[in-house]
Amino acid sequence: MIDPLQSDEVKTAAIAAGMFDIRDLALSDPSQLRADAAGKVTNALEFVTGLRASKPHLFKRARDMTPAEYEAGLRAIRYADRRRTFAPPTAPAKHAKDMTPEEFSAGLQKLRRQTRG
Repeated sequence: MIDPLQSDEVKTAAIAAGMFDIRDLALSDPSQLRADAAGKVTNALEFVTGLRASKPHLFKRARDMTPAEYEAGLRAIRYADRRRTFAPPTAPAKHAKDMTPEEFSAGLQKLRRQTRG
């Protein structure tokens, strides 16, 4: 069984949905969560949407959220979705102090490409 308080995907979706306190995720039914082979929750948004419908007192009302809060929530969800698609590194990372200037430049360019999406 998956603990919603330990899942970054669920916590991100809860914050984005306007949950007052993510510790209230402990009040939810974790049997509704599904995970992939890597252990990542695959239905975090649906889970939080259902929780919002069943326990609306735990969430801000949409009309009470400022546009900045709403946009920040959307960005958090998009970031979580994008982060999930990154492949794990195949080799251990080399420390910047041990890199040549060319390796450092190439690594920096690669990092910038990954974060732009």
